[in-house]
Amino acid sequence: MHPIILEIGNVGGFHLAVRAYGLMLALAYIVGILLAAYLGKRRGYPFNKFIDLGFWIVISSIVGARLLFILLNLDRYIAEPLKILRLWEGGLTFYGGFLLALVVSIWFLKRNRIKIWDGCDIVSISIALGYGLTRIGCFLNGCCFGKPTNLPWGIAFPKPNFEGMSGPPWHMGVFDPSQPVADFNAAGYYHPGIPIHPTQLYAMATGFIIFAILLLVYRKRKFEGQVFWLFVFLYSIYRFLVEFVRGDKELILLNLTGMQFLSILLLVVAIIAYIDMARRAGKA
Repeated sequence: MHPIILEIGNVGGFHLAVRAYGLMLALAYIVGILLAAYLGKRRGYPFNKFIDLGFWIVISSIVGARLLFILLNLDRYIAEPLKILRLWEGGLTFYGGFLLALVVSIWFLKRNRIKIWDGCDIVSISIALGYGLTRIGCFLNGCCFGKPTNLPWGIAFPKPNFEGMSGPPWHMGVFDPSQPVADFNAAGYYHPGIPIHPTQLYAMATGFIIFAILLLVYRKRKFEGQVFWLFVFLYSIYRFLVEFVRGDKELILLNLTGMQFLSILLLVVAIIAYIDMARRAGKA
């Protein structure tokens, strides 16, 4: 694909390049923050409060996403600790960023006297849109890839992607193009010529669809928190299903990945919270 959008060359001894993942991640945050500020203003909140909240979300989500990713790939980073700082290569786990950003957002909303669930509803709409945009960067970068498939929309990534961070799963060893294709499949490696599930595009489409659904529900919501928990519910279902065709995930128990177990947990929490809030709103 196109992990590097633009190469500037050496500037002051440093090689500068505009990378697809970083560009789309930055765009997602900018668009998401502005959307949240706009929706917040329509609810009567100061525009700058959600701009400030966006700053905290950017920092906490990146830190949380990176920390969880590092924990899930600890052996790789113990061997090469300097790669912890190489965010431009990808390596962010959505759930990690989401959970830490949620904690920080609740703190910020409470401190600034903004209704917590009202604020969470607004932010969740931006998260869905930002998620879809970020996954475009994943597709161009070659990370978060899928398993081999014979489906007509399978995509064969070019060799350069597989020599970098988006090659075979990091925990499975070093890419060796001299091995037969059959050996790659048996060992969990994916040869550049093999069509694989475009899981990044599945994620992009899902993000945009969830964004549209949340926006519609937000306009006619019946209680504060409805949009947020609907987002958690929809995303958890999507994430549980897409993990079956992700090619960069390791099974840990019952042929399921760690993200699938976390998706089940959050799905249950979302259902319980949604029903409880709806019941309370009906009694009010």
